[in-house]
Amino acid sequence: MSQKWIWKADRDFSLATQVNQSFPDMAAFHYQQAAEKYLKAYLSFHRVALKKTHNIGTLALMASQIDSTFSQLAGVADVDAITEFATLFRYPNEEEVDFPEEADLTSARSFCLAAKQMVVERIADTTPTS
Repeated sequence: MSQKWIWKADRDFSLATQVNQSFPDMAAFHYQQAAEKYLKAYLSFHRVALKKTHNIGTLALMASQIDSTFSQLAGVADVDAITEFATLFRYPNEEEVDFPEEADLTSARSFCLAAKQMVVERIADTTPTS
């Protein structure tokens, strides 16, 4: 099942990268989705019951309880900002913010790449816990 999570995450990441310049609001959503799915892939691999959450910080914390290296992801990007990408730009909002800052998109992209690398390496090198 974890490979399906990675496959889905890769598709979100690819789409985000493709639309990053023309539709940054949609890119933000898909970067958040990719980050979420990469982390859920790792948790799924370790047979952790997945919560219905979009919170990247919560998922990274859950992963770090299995492998403390995942705590390094907090230094890659603002996980709260990435979490907000799940809804902030998909709907009209009171802040009247329609598009993410370019730096935030770059940060979210970096987070996805770091998360994917950590997940893929650890799934390849690890026997799942029960």
